[in-house]
Amino acid sequence: MSSRPDPRILGHDMPKARLTASGWAWIALYVGLPILLLGNAMDLFFQWTWGWCIGVWCMV
Repeated sequence: MSSRPDPRILGHDMPKARLTASGWAWIALYVGLPILLLGNAMDLFFQWTWGWCIGVWCMV
């Protein structure tokens, strides 16, 4: 008798769990959107108070 469990479930080999494209999109949304919003809010604050433009669009 083998000490390793059988990886088959009801005769089917189950693939390992992996992150799908929609999972990556949700991660990008949950991580990227707050960073973008915070960065834009900080740029707006500095622009109004000191006149510094530190955003990407200031390079144009």
